[in-house]
Amino acid sequence: MSTQFRCFEDVARLSLDEAARVLRGPDSTARVWAAWFIGHALGPDAIDGLEIALQDEIDPGVQRHLLIVLCGLGAHRVLGRRAARDPDPHVRATATRYLARVTAPDDHGAYDLLAARMLDIAAVVRANLADALRPDAPAVIVKLASGFLFDPEPGVREALWRRIARGDFDREPFAAAIEVLQTRVVPTPERPVRPSQITALARRVPPLELV
Repeated sequence: MSTQFRCFEDVARLSLDEAARVLRGPDSTARVWAAWFIGHALGPDAIDGLEIALQDEIDPGVQRHLLIVLCGLGAHRVLGRRAARDPDPHVRATATRYLARVTAPDDHGAYDLLAARMLDIAAVVRANLADALRPDAPAVIVKLASGFLFDPEPGVREALWRRIARGDFDREPFAAAIEVLQTRVVPTPERPVRPSQITALARRVPPLELV
């Protein structure tokens, strides 16, 4: 079997056994294609094999794709484990983002984990959570999210403000924070702003890259 793959279609032409070997092979891009192909071909029956592949995977980029495929197949438990403990901030960010999207409002354990991620040391994790938190999340969690409006990283502030401005959330949980911002806007390192420029701040600050 050739180990040279130029595109996803090259991998999708393989048998499932061959694709499984690619998933364990040296080409990280091909491993991503193999994960998507196997997940699409087998559906939930692919979960066990893809979880093993995730455990063995050393490339953070491939790990993030495996998390997305597993999430799509319904293996949400792996998101919580990676969001809580993965040492790579971008892997944590991807796990946190998709956990925030799929967690039902009554899953208090998952929301306890997401609340902890609001304090993650990595801005990319906080920005992804601000961008992906469900509007029907428990009221206490949405209230906690208002703290993102005071985050030291511009991209985190902008991610949440953008969602408030377009109406993703009821403004009531954020009313107190917005009132404070009207008198004390958190300045950016690049350029201080006047208190009346809240919306301009949110639009002007370039967002952190979201994954």
